[in-house]
Amino acid sequence: MAPAWGRYVAGVVTVLAARGRPPVGLEAVLASGVPVGSGLSSSAALEVAIALALAEVAAWSLPPVELARACQEAEHVATGVPCGIMDQLTALLGRAGRALLVDCRDLAVEPVPLPETLVALAVHSGLPRTLAGSAYADRRAECRDIARRLGLRSLRDATFDQVAGFPGPATW
Repeated sequence: MAPAWGRYVAGVVTVLAARGRPPVGLEAVLASGVPVGSGLSSSAALEVAIALALAEVAAWSLPPVELARACQEAEHVATGVPCGIMDQLTALLGRAGRALLVDCRDLAVEPVPLPETLVALAVHSGLPRTLAGSAYADRRAECRDIARRLGLRSLRDATFDQVAGFPGPATW
């Protein structure tokens, strides 16, 4: 059986081919120090790394936001999970010393300087995390349904007054 990460690679190859990437192969070695399932967007980082390598070897390119969309689609293909695009955008556009302000509606990305005195620490709990098999897709569907019921394009457009006291899914 192929390693689970092989699905992500296959997804990227498939999605980039559909976007016009010439069928040029490459030999590559995949190595990472990120613990599998640690919740550090490792699948998005893998997708972006594979996409950039495949684009480079084929002398082909996509604008960064379109490449992020392709990598997001590759994750959908690989896992069946309707993930968002934040992780792929961050893997492509993140820079040292900057946070990214990402608007997922229009995909505007703004680097925001971080204070030099700020220290970020990532700690691996030892508990695996994955979107596949989680309630992530259910939460997205519930948010879309609530927005629809409120007559809104997206739940992000709701005011506090609109959602205050709104019954949760358990009462629907």
